[in-house]
Amino acid sequence: MKTKIQASGGRMVKLVCVGFACAMSGAYFLGTTGCESQGGNSHANVSLAEYNEVTNRAHYAEVVAIFGDDPTKSSTSTGPGGVSAQVYEWINKDDSSATVSFENDAVYAKSQTNLK
Repeated sequence: MKTKIQASGGRMVKLVCVGFACAMSGAYFLGTTGCESQGGNSHANVSLAEYNEVTNRAHYAEVVAIFGDDPTKSSTSTGPGGVSAQVYEWINKDDSSATVSFENDAVYAKSQTNLK
């Protein structure tokens, strides 16, 4: 995971990058107060069909139930008012992946790379 801080119109914008996916947490949280990351050792086994089952506003537990595994990588940010954002990535053995972004435990964005 890489974190980049960039100035945008006089404001600081934090980009949290996991694999090839980045979440611009500054767009939601001006003055992000914290960021933490963790990685797992196991490989996921997520298919394109499972990825397509994930809907906006689904909760983390629902996504884990669909994918069948905990994510292999994640990052967490907390902004003003206690709003939290998480970016989780499930990486398959063939390096294909699904990335899901949550705001207060609800999906607000997702992306995939080479899922079959």
